[in-house]
Amino acid sequence: NSIIRQASDTGLYFYDSSIKLGAFENNILTQNAFPISIPAGMLGLLGKTNYFSGNDNDQIYVRDYDVISAQTWYAQNVPYYFSAEGNYEINAALTIEPATTLIFNSGGALNVNSSGSLKAIGTSSKPILFTGRDKTQGYWEGIEFYRSNSTNNQLKYVTIEYGIININTVSFPSDKARFSLENSTIRDASNVGIYIYGSSVQIDSFKSNTLTANSSPISLPSELVSKLDKQSSFTGNTVDSIHIRDADLVSAQTWKHLDAPYFLVNSAAYDINAGLTIEAGTKLIFSTNASLEISTNGYLNAIGTAASPITFTGLEKTQGYWGGIEFYRSNSTKNIMDNVIVEYGGSGSPDTSANINSVCFPSDQARFTIKNSIIRGSGGWGVYKYAEQANGCNITLINNDYSNNAKGNVRNP
Repeated sequence: NSIIRQASDTGLYFYDSSIKLGAFENNILTQNAFPISIPAGMLGLLGKTNYFSGNDNDQIYVRDYDVISAQTWYAQNVPYYFSAEGNYEINAALTIEPATTLIFNSGGALNVNSSGSLKAIGTSSKPILFTGRDKTQGYWEGIEFYRSNSTNNQLKYVTIEYGIININTVSFPSDKARFSLENSTIRDASNVGIYIYGSSVQIDSFKSNTLTANSSPISLPSELVSKLDKQSSFTGNTVDSIHIRDADLVSAQTWKHLDAPYFLVNSAAYDINAGLTIEAGTKLIFSTNASLEISTNGYLNAIGTAASPITFTGLEKTQGYWGGIEFYRSNSTKNIMDNVIVEYGGSGSPDTSANINSVCFPSDQARFTIKNSIIRGSGGWGVYKYAEQANGCNITLINNDYSNNAKGNVRNP
């Protein structure tokens, strides 16, 4: 119930978090240069009935780095300004109230560590904002979930903007990170909106998010692609593609038709060791020499329609740009490609490369069907048959259109 005013510097300065603050309610801090300067670990001691406006700089000036006790940061009538040019380390449970605004200095970051968690749940009318002091891409570092495996890592109705990577993760199988993201906007990152470190990251929920105005929207391993939902938007970025890294798919999943294509960025074979279903209308773009290898334990089910074909293509529209699709001893009856376009594959030796290739033996067979599809622009063959059906190559080709394949349409052994 006090008034703190007319300070030439700061109305109230807390030296460090060793200070014991019994209560802070119903105070007015006004007409100062800054209303208050306080360590991050003490923010939870500020009540929600104080007034910090009418100063030269209407911001709560937040210093120091560590949060070591569970707390709630309340929405105040001015934003929090994190002044340090470094990482604010969250080592306890942190909750942020709806309508809170957090502004970060250049180089600042919020790191949610293994002993910490971040629950920032706003509402549609009272979102939570994480932003940079300057409204320029890459001004601050962003939020990082660093081996924090808490189910309390929940972001809902938040906006995160102007980071280098707005949401980053560091995770290992023995030391995982996890989070959920719903109804949120991730924008204006200079690098990528969201970076998922590896397949050990647990995405508990990903719904109705907008990733826009970033260099690219999201980068993640192939194993987690199915977590992305169709109600989210990934357009309006410098590069509108979902970047897929890492090579191995080990759990059955569906890659949905989203509003941006998938870009397989590695110049290597993506090993499909489980069932992969691709929805009609989906577009997959491959880096140079990248390929899709359907292995013994995997299958590829890609069924488009005449109006919504599935496209497998290269980043550059030149013959032999990427490796193509290879059915490597996969004998599943679910290997069906219907109403697809496969183009510009067949990098490697022209005699044995193809847009669609096969490897099979009598004791280790391969099986697939391609129908109603367009196969074009290969640096080798359109379709390469490794051997006859009697030798384990059960290949069915029906009503396909071939063009501009360097070695020919179908290589028959």
